[in-house]
Amino acid sequence: MAVLATVLVSTSALWLAELSTTYTVGAALAYGMLALACLTNAAMARTRAREAMLCVAAGALLAWAVNALLLAVFFFAFLPLVLLIRRDWRSMAFYQDIVLIGVGGLLGTALVGLASMAIGQPFTIFWHQVVGSHRGRRRLVG
Repeated sequence: MAVLATVLVSTSALWLAELSTTYTVGAALAYGMLALACLTNAAMARTRAREAMLCVAAGALLAWAVNALLLAVFFFAFLPLVLLIRRDWRSMAFYQDIVLIGVGGLLGTALVGLASMAIGQPFTIFWHQVVGSHRGRRRLVG
């Protein structure tokens, strides 16, 4: 239960942004590195079931990283290429793993979004980052 509470609180961009902007970067990097660990283990997994489970977990972690810091989408989009350690880019298993990462990302986003709605925030929890950056841009212009 403590791990679930930590995941839900640490993916709240509004809560993390109130503490400091370095916390949102730190959370995104932590989730991204955990996703990298999952993908590396998936590339070396001995069974297809374990590989699939790790790909879904990596997708959820990547979604949490993006929900913690929206700019992470530009950096972490290339992490699934780690799967090319053992797979040929032409193999169907590589593309099945990419789909599983996407499914994990959708599940991770749904979990964060539902938790966000439960505490009274919008479903797209990073909306506060978008609004805040837009307000900051208007102040510089006006």
